[in-house]
Amino acid sequence: MSIGLSVVLMAFYVWIYEYMIGLEVMRISLLYWVQWRDKPDAFFATARKTFLKYIPYILVVVLFVIWRILIFHSTRLPPI
Repeated sequence: MSIGLSVVLMAFYVWIYEYMIGLEVMRISLLYWVQWRDKPDAFFATARKTFLKYIPYILVVVLFVIWRILIFHSTRLPPI
């Protein structure tokens, strides 16, 4: 329930504040740290667990990056 709500809310904040995409790096870092606390010696196992926990968020991040790079055109810059 909480992961689903988190993904829905993430979908709203990323589109409103573009610079918040940087917080996704912090989200991954914190997920890694929480997983690492249990087994601090297993880097790849911890990275795998982190990736599996981050899967629900990947779709929103990918959609945002595609929109930002391919669809969005800034009014501040002339078109290429």
